[in-house]
Amino acid sequence: NITLPNIDANVARIKVKGAGNIFFDLNDTPFAIKKTEFPTLISNSNINDVKVYPNPANNILNISNVTKPTNMQLLNSMGQIVYKNTIQKDAEINIAHLADGLYILQLRSNNAMQNISILKK
Repeated sequence: NITLPNIDANVARIKVKGAGNIFFDLNDTPFAIKKTEFPTLISNSNINDVKVYPNPANNILNISNVTKPTNMQLLNSMGQIVYKNTIQKDAEINIAHLADGLYILQLRSNNAMQNISILKK
């Protein structure tokens, strides 16, 4: 599966780069383009004055100052949800199993949303 965020298209070209003596024949391979909407709103206001640390993070990501139920999603650079939870109070997320790179921590509480960039090292 290939997911392209916020792309509106009915036709696409796929480029496959071979290595060595490996070749791919995609001429008769059917595929579908599926539109997936990802949130693009980034709020400048903090939800509950939530603190997220350390950033960059290695194994554990701490979330503190949570005072009301907050929906939390961690998205990778492809917009895929790699972690999802609802927290009521301070929490720790184990991110040791995730690949190094940039992630977006999305926090939602009531009608407010905040996106925080997280660097995993």
